[in-house]
Amino acid sequence: MGFGTNLTEEYLEPGFDLNEILVKSPSSTFFVRVGSEDLQKMGIRKNDILLVDRALTPSNGDLVLAVLDGDFILGRYKRLKNTIYIYKQILHTKELKPIEVSTDRDFFVWGVAVYSFHNLREQSAR
Repeated sequence: MGFGTNLTEEYLEPGFDLNEILVKSPSSTFFVRVGSEDLQKMGIRKNDILLVDRALTPSNGDLVLAVLDGDFILGRYKRLKNTIYIYKQILHTKELKPIEVSTDRDFFVWGVAVYSFHNLREQSAR
């Protein structure tokens, strides 16, 4: 593990505030719990907590929380020329399916996920 047998003070972090470290825009940052298992290929598991920043403009490859035709979706954002795609994992496979966001659809990016939190004890019990 890199600590050897003695966990000395040089490896311990002093007290710190996670808000100061992780949250860049407090008024536009929210926590969202993932409710499905369809993002596992992207490293996101059911019940993970995402830190989502609404102030960020999405870049290609970002994991975004978006609203498409009135429904929230999580997926990888990709813009090619004037077309936006949201890539979602096909459940129980490793394939990513692009959803084309045509101009006739009601769509907006609600926020960009910047951190993901896993419960390590829950995962080790599986």
